[in-house]
Amino acid sequence: MNSIQKAKWGEADGREIGLYTLANRSSLVAKITNYGAIMVALDVPDRKGTMGDIVVGCDNLADFVKQTLYFGATVGRVGNRIADARFERSRLEEGCGVEAWADLQARDGPSFHDRVMGPVCRPRGDPDL
Repeated sequence: MNSIQKAKWGEADGREIGLYTLANRSSLVAKITNYGAIMVALDVPDRKGTMGDIVVGCDNLADFVKQTLYFGATVGRVGNRIADARFERSRLEEGCGVEAWADLQARDGPSFHDRVMGPVCRPRGDPDL
């Protein structure tokens, strides 16, 4: 069964950090945090079917906050660039607040692997996780 679960993982920069666990029918499990959009774990089967985590990273939020490498990083310093803060999905136009994307547009700005991420826009009908 496909599922998405959210659990409180800690706090950083005075904000709650969540750990989102995504699982599918094939037993693949991904754990992603809103702290830098970091992939914390990805459990996949090997050729014998034994599940194992293939992500190099840290075991807890405190270690991710301290580390200066890009372990598990999924977003670079110019990630999520969307022209005019609009995109099309399934022939429906979605929009995001232009001001919310201002930080992501800066080419010479900081990296995002150590920032608390939040939803900028949410597709229609998606649950509030």
